[in-house]
Amino acid sequence: MYVCLSPNGRSQSQSDELAMTLMVGTVKGVYTLQRSSPTGRWEITARALADRHISSLLHETASDTLFAGGHNNGGLFASEDGGKTWEERTVGLSSLHVYSLAAQEREGGGVVLYAGTEPAALHRSYDLGKTWHELSSLTDVPNTDKWTFPPPPHIAHVKNVIFDPRDASVIYAAVEQGALLKTTDAGETWRELETYATPEDSQYKDIHRLAVHKATPETIFMSTGVGVYRTRDAGESWDRLTTESAPVGYPDPIFVDPSDPNTVFVAGGRTGPGGWRGGFSNATVLRSRDGGANFDNMHNGLPDEVRSNFEAMSLHESPNGIELFIGTASGEIYASSDRGDSWQLIIKGLPAFSKSGHYRHFLPEEEKRTVEAAMQAQRRS
Repeated sequence: MYVCLSPNGRSQSQSDELAMTLMVGTVKGVYTLQRSSPTGRWEITARALADRHISSLLHETASDTLFAGGHNNGGLFASEDGGKTWEERTVGLSSLHVYSLAAQEREGGGVVLYAGTEPAALHRSYDLGKTWHELSSLTDVPNTDKWTFPPPPHIAHVKNVIFDPRDASVIYAAVEQGALLKTTDAGETWRELETYATPEDSQYKDIHRLAVHKATPETIFMSTGVGVYRTRDAGESWDRLTTESAPVGYPDPIFVDPSDPNTVFVAGGRTGPGGWRGGFSNATVLRSRDGGANFDNMHNGLPDEVRSNFEAMSLHESPNGIELFIGTASGEIYASSDRGDSWQLIIKGLPAFSKSGHYRHFLPEEEKRTVEAAMQAQRRS
């Protein structure tokens, strides 16, 4: 079992043992981290795709295949040998800027893969990514002209995809920024769910991620650029659980504890990227044990002031309990084996974990200018 840690992609896993291998997606490729025992030290054992800024990793367990999607037209790659070698699988993709990856295991066998891209599009594959087909119906909904993304070139993307655990034809797709979309016919048609949004929101429909528990499929938790929301009726109506004044004012990773649908984890910065220009995100992790009514700050073992944002988070479930892993925009990984009660730094010195160019806010000024110049050149090309 590979536990994947990347800004997007499948970040929740389950096996009969504690995590022993971490596949991590950074701005300079995929790193393999391993430990020899549950209390052993994590070591870097391999590196691949070093010239790619990895946005999303996915371990498809039925075929034991790893997938890696890249920012900045980095494409999509697959590995069938544990990350030793990779082959490109992009036939049919409308864009090589792959933002998110998801896998749906169908009842009775079979796996369907989904890839969300920038510009905002959703693609589906029935043959483990060897060929893709765009679900063009995703953009048949109203108001697509309002879809955007604040940094230049202001192009929206599909950031997250989740599935109803009881019905394979029900899919939710998060467009950042622009819409929360739902299909009940496996992507033939889509409609927007928008009752969470108000004209007073500081960010326009800034959807980040969604999380659902298999025992309570009508209840979905959603992180956005302005806080955490919850629906108890599959998206028809929403309660706002946190605001921008919360310790995590800019939530992104969000999970429901597999063993308890009332326990929710959310991580992110105290503010959004606009507040990181001083070089601090003051990121932390919140946990609720009452379905989101109240959240506690789970900061024990983290630095008093977290400098770079928490850009990636994973949850791994085994008979030994829940393990949480966090990747930062300056290349550290923190881990918790007690549901967030305490954290420890397990490795540092990796390249950054980063959604798009987030990591540049935490670089020394000269390096920051170099990265921004490269980003501008990429946009022009």
